[in-house]
Amino acid sequence: MPKLIVPSHEWQTLEEGQSIPPGCHVRMCLNTGKQEVRLLRKEESDNSLASALLPVKDKQISAVDNIKDSSGSDTGSQSISNWRGLLNWSLRHSDETDPNRKLTEMDLERRNWLKEALESNLSESKKMAELLNIIFEDKDKFYSLEFTEEELQMREDALESLCEYVYDLNNAIDLMKMGGLLLLLDLLDSKYPSIQWRAADVIAVSLQNNSTCQDYAVAHGFFQRILALLDCDSPRVQTKAIFCLSALVKGNKEAGQLLCQRACFSHLLALIASSTSENMPFLQKALGLLEYTYLADLLNCEFLVEQDVIELLPSILSWSFRASNWPLAFQALRLLSDLAKSPAGKEKLLNRASVWHTLLVDFKKKVCESFDEESEAYEFELLDSVLQLI
Repeated sequence: MPKLIVPSHEWQTLEEGQSIPPGCHVRMCLNTGKQEVRLLRKEESDNSLASALLPVKDKQISAVDNIKDSSGSDTGSQSISNWRGLLNWSLRHSDETDPNRKLTEMDLERRNWLKEALESNLSESKKMAELLNIIFEDKDKFYSLEFTEEELQMREDALESLCEYVYDLNNAIDLMKMGGLLLLLDLLDSKYPSIQWRAADVIAVSLQNNSTCQDYAVAHGFFQRILALLDCDSPRVQTKAIFCLSALVKGNKEAGQLLCQRACFSHLLALIASSTSENMPFLQKALGLLEYTYLADLLNCEFLVEQDVIELLPSILSWSFRASNWPLAFQALRLLSDLAKSPAGKEKLLNRASVWHTLLVDFKKKVCESFDEESEAYEFELLDSVLQLI
């Protein structure tokens, strides 16, 4: 057997010990686990990584009608083509003349793992497309309240299943590419609160820590639609809306700048001020968003003090520690501690020193009853540092 394979324009199996001359296309056959070789075609001579990764089709599916037939759908092909492109590029740019380069047959276990991984990626995209088909069948009924209880339950279940898929960043991007995020955005206007908050949940999970989806959302006007949802009367919808807003803003500079526009920021503060003890989950996420604005250098603490944020905190602290809602209580305490470090913040605190002293002493007593100082040392330290200012 010759040590240097003589390639042609047809695929040939590469046997163990054979070398590959330059200018060849190499692939792995999933059925045999062996590598195959042929000469590069003219159109394959471009060595750029960008062309290797170019999707098969760069077209968004923006309507459910385009994804109804899952058996004939091209959903997920983009992800698979990208992986194949990367593999082809890597193989073409490897050093075939390296004497230490060893080409061995892929064992059955690894071959099956790779095949399952590729099929899993494609099947999850298809499943998401099928879920969208279930959700948006008779979509006009979302706005006319005409679904039966069973029909509504089926769509709620489908949204919850979809949410599980998009915890995977790649699935979230696939959902975006098939037009699913835009479709879900319209559900924020549904007449069913149970649909509104579930749609917002899917969008939020898709956006969090996912710059690709965040950029897409900003470009397609998600910020304004999510902000409008904050005015919903349903506490659960409002909580999911602030989760959605946080997921869009955190890590995305453009969305953060939109939030910090005076009208938007004032609206958020007004919502916090009008909230009651019935909606503590909303308050916790809203205060976390306020904290993010100065931690990310979008705003400074002095500005928050000028907007009377400190005045919002006494009632929130009181509600939270009386209800033993410690995540909210400690979130409010951290915000108070940071704002009080500025001269203006300290002055605000001293203007109501007696009120704050009584509140924080009661708070510390409650914390001492619920925790030991070693397990919550940071919170005890925060409490003491604020009390020392008064």
